[in-house]
Amino acid sequence: MRYLPKQEMKRSLRYAYLEGILGAPIATITSGALLTGFSLYLGATPFEISIILALPFLTQIVQLLGPQIIDNAGDSKKVTANATLIARLLWIFIAPLPVTLIYEWNPVPLFIVISTVSLLFFNIGLNSWLLWMSGLVPGKIRGRFFGWRNMYVGVVSTIVLLGAGAFLDWFTTMDIEGWGYAILILSGVLLGVFSYRAIKQISAVPSNGKESVTYSELLQETRTNSRFRSIVRFITLWTLATSVAAPFWFVHLFEFFNWSYTEVTLYAALSTGLPFIIQPFWGGILDRVGHKPLLRICITGVTLVPLFWIVMTPETAHLLWVEAVISGTFWAGINITVFNIVLYALPAGRKAPLVALSSTITGVINFCGMILGGFVVSILSGISFQIGSWYFIVFHAAFFLSFVGRIIALGFIKKIQEPEAKETIVVAHMIVSGFTKRISLGRQFWVFWTHINGKNGKNHRRTEEKNSD
Repeated sequence: MRYLPKQEMKRSLRYAYLEGILGAPIATITSGALLTGFSLYLGATPFEISIILALPFLTQIVQLLGPQIIDNAGDSKKVTANATLIARLLWIFIAPLPVTLIYEWNPVPLFIVISTVSLLFFNIGLNSWLLWMSGLVPGKIRGRFFGWRNMYVGVVSTIVLLGAGAFLDWFTTMDIEGWGYAILILSGVLLGVFSYRAIKQISAVPSNGKESVTYSELLQETRTNSRFRSIVRFITLWTLATSVAAPFWFVHLFEFFNWSYTEVTLYAALSTGLPFIIQPFWGGILDRVGHKPLLRICITGVTLVPLFWIVMTPETAHLLWVEAVISGTFWAGINITVFNIVLYALPAGRKAPLVALSSTITGVINFCGMILGGFVVSILSGISFQIGSWYFIVFHAAFFLSFVGRIIALGFIKKIQEPEAKETIVVAHMIVSGFTKRISLGRQFWVFWTHINGKNGKNHRRTEEKNSD
């Protein structure tokens, strides 16, 4: 593959960092904890929330049209820029909805319709962006590039989450919570427009020819690419395992633990923002050791999390802060590895169709998993009981299904075809040694610092004694 000249590539990568930073606020405001809170404020039921949070994944089906759209447009840069801009501008029509609740109507159906259209454009842009970046960033630095880019995005997302939580709590005390959401959304859209301007500064990459294929060609490529099939099988199982409980983590915090916006967004900043910040660490390891060992280590680290949530009570909920840090650390490795392993499996030629197919499969599985979780919660609605200080509530059923699914997915990692990957035990030793070295350096610095300060203190006292004489 032909890459851009070195200086032009460096300039483009800097703008790729910038567009991610400027696009992070609207992405943060319209997803995760804030989207869950927004849906609850509009009056959405748990099943409607599962639909709302599943829509980003169902709409990934449109990515199958991505290669044809890229061919018609001429390059992936144009598709990325225009589709992303439209997706963000559509939120201008969603921003006033919470303010209109004074008219005692149900805005949830309209919200679902507009957000669906926005997500369709977003996923068209995402497919072309992935293709664009795979041609722009050389494979040997791809892990580090996405690690640093995701870290910058994570820092901004964390700041936005914490600021938005405090912002909404203030508007809630003033009894104008709806206006708080409207202002947040419009601010995010404005920054999204600036992100569009940054996207326009990134260089287009030379085309490798026609990207679209017929469905028979796509099926044939899938049959012959055993590496791709092994990766898709694992991602399918892992996605189903995590998606069945995905709509209810933040709902659980709001409804069962009665946490405020500030508390929920702080938890979200730790559990979902921390992965972005730590990703450069995992990205560097990924480039050296491969995907399989990193997946084994990181997925093992989050497998027991659903059980931890099941045993938590309002009295012990403070332990979730520790869980957020641990989960966030391991999720950093999972996110960057799953993202890169798809690019790793693609042939050098037409990547867009297989990227679209992979996104579509995971999108459909995510949607089905979330709807399944919503269905289970709806069926068990009203069932709750107490044993001592522990309460059973319907969300626990979804959490338990997620735990079982994670164990099954963990066993399928060995089926991934990656002969060049290092042994898991070797990588685990490498990670422990890296942390130990950092701790050792920290101790040495502390001894040196206290030694210098001790000397300075003694010299200072001697000077004072001489002056007093």
